[in-house]
Amino acid sequence: MELHDEFVVSLPVAGAWEVLTDVEKIAPCLPGIWLREVTGDEYQGVVKIKLGQLTASYEGVARYLLRDADAYKAVLKAEARPYRRPNDGRHVKQAHRRVRREPADDGAG
Repeated sequence: MELHDEFVVSLPVAGAWEVLTDVEKIAPCLPGIWLREVTGDEYQGVVKIKLGQLTASYEGVARYLLRDADAYKAVLKAEARPYRRPNDGRHVKQAHRRVRREPADDGAG
């Protein structure tokens, strides 16, 4: 999936670059993002996405592939998997299915 967005920032380019490439500062401004841990240039977190009636949460890691301050160019790559809440007993979902085969009325079966 690719997400594209554009917006205008009322700051000089150098100031905007500093803010927009600081993941720890910008993450709280993004709805549905929860940054859990930062280790060097690796950012671990959870993102919750809602499209209409559908909601999905993913956990993963993001890291910069490119961050060139001279050219003001950055590429941030994120890898994610479906988020599973810690098993505290309240969020456990179980399903049981029982199948039984019965002969048809005509005796075939």
